[in-house]
Parts: sequence; structure tokens; C-alpha cells
Amino acid sequence: MSSTRSAGLRVLARLCLSVLRLPRGAEEKTCTDPSFQVPGFTESSGGVEPREMALASFNHDAFPDLAVVNSSSNEVGILWGDGSGFTLHKSISYSRMISDVIAADFDNDGWDDVAVSGTGDDLVYVSLSDRSGDFQSAVGFDGGKQPTALTFGDYNDDGDVDIAVFSSTNLEVTILKGDGTGDFSSLFFTFPMPGASQMTTGDVNPDGVPDVVAADSNTNQIHTALVDKSGGLRDFKSMTPGASNPDGLALGDFNEDGVLDLVTVSASAL
Repeated sequence: MSSTRSAGLRVLARLCLSVLRLPRGAEEKTCTDPSFQVPGFTESSGGVEPREMALASFNHDAFPDLAVVNSSSNEVGILWGDGSGFTLHKSISYSRMISDVIAADFDNDGWDDVAVSGTGDDLVYVSLSDRSGDFQSAVGFDGGKQPTALTFGDYNDDGDVDIAVFSSTNLEVTILKGDGTGDFSSLFFTFPMPGASQMTTGDVNPDGVPDVVAADSNTNQIHTALVDKSGGLRDFKSMTPGASNPDGLALGDFNEDGVLDLVTVSASAL
């Protein structure tokens, strides 16, 4: 991607995917060259060097919107979707390095909010929606030492969204307990994590409680932390995907058997 101020989002034409059935770990690997118009569209990301992104509905129309981390300019671009592409609405600036972004309804008002890992100042910034498509000023919560990857879920089954934060210095994940108003100042629990380029959440077991899954490009593994809703972990497992250096992942029931499967993306195979 371009490193100029007009850095844009483009459709990528080739992915190497590993599909893993969880929790048993049977593996299927596919490398595919999908047929896309390249680029399907190009739009400013609102900053320099776009990295991570989150889909959400920020303005409550019929189309998904995007929040994009621009790692070199320390900005999050908010792009509104119109059904045929995305248009930059605004950029949110941060004083120091940021790494990841997630979007969810943190204060239970029916509007999606944004959380950003502030790697440069050890904070997780939460910006609540103002219910018009824009956001209130960001509030920072303790994210551990050099927080990078984020994911979210209701890990304690209290009806409120919590945030899981990976500390790249301490090699651990901290669950910040949400109170349903957008406050994440209470710590739920912390557990070791060998590494996490990216994290996602889903009920892997399944036992009704969301679990944390991490792609770890340093150890070439996928880590699965099975969460106990009373605090702590039921189990922790690691597996090796079909392609090396996994740095992206997504959960879904791809074979419709009622059990979540995992897709990983390997940058080294591109």
C-alpha cells in the first residue's frame, strides 16, 4: 500500500488460506487466486500506511462502514459505506503509536463504538458514538505494556462487552471488564500468550462462553484460550497452520456442522 498521505485501500488479488476445524485441529489448506477487479475501488484511508480495520455500522444506514488504523500517521480513518465502496468521513488522531482497532457497542445504546490499542502510551482508547455517526473524545484505559492486538466479547456472561488486550512486552492477554457504559477500568483476569499478531473471539468449545484465538507469526502457531466465565481459562491449546507466519485470522462455521472453523492468512505465502 502507498505510504503517501493519500494512502488508499485496495482489493488484494491473492491469499494463501489455511482452514482449520476447531477444536479437533484437522486441517485443510487452500491457496487460491480469486477473480477480482483490481482495484475494485480505491479510497483514502485517512492517513499513512493503513494496517488493521474493523467493519461496523457507525451512521446507522443500510451499509457497513470501516474504521482503519493508519500506523505511520497515528490516525484512525472512519469511512462510510454506500453499497458500492467507502468514502472517508473523518480521521481521529492519536499522539503516539497505535496498532489495532475494534468496533462494538460498548455502552449498550445501539450504536457501534471504537476502541484502539495505544501501543506508544500503554493505553486502550475507547471512543463512544455520539449517535450521529461521529464520536465523543477518546478515553484511555490501562492496556498493559505496549498493547497491540485487540478483540472483544462478553467473556463473563454479564450482558456487557469486554475487551481482550495483548501486551507485546509482557506476552499476556488482559481481559478488561466492560460495565455497559463504556468504562473498562476493571480488570477481569490475565493469562499468558506466547504471541499475537492478531486476535479474534468465538465460542470454540462450544460451551456458551466466547474464547480468544490468536495468530502468532513469531512462533508460526495458532493459540486458542478457552475462557471460563467465572475468570481464568479452562484450557489453552496451540496448533500449527498449513502456512507459515500466520498474521491474520477469522472464525466461521464454513462447513455448516455447528462447530466454528478458522481461516488464517499467511503474508509469507503471498
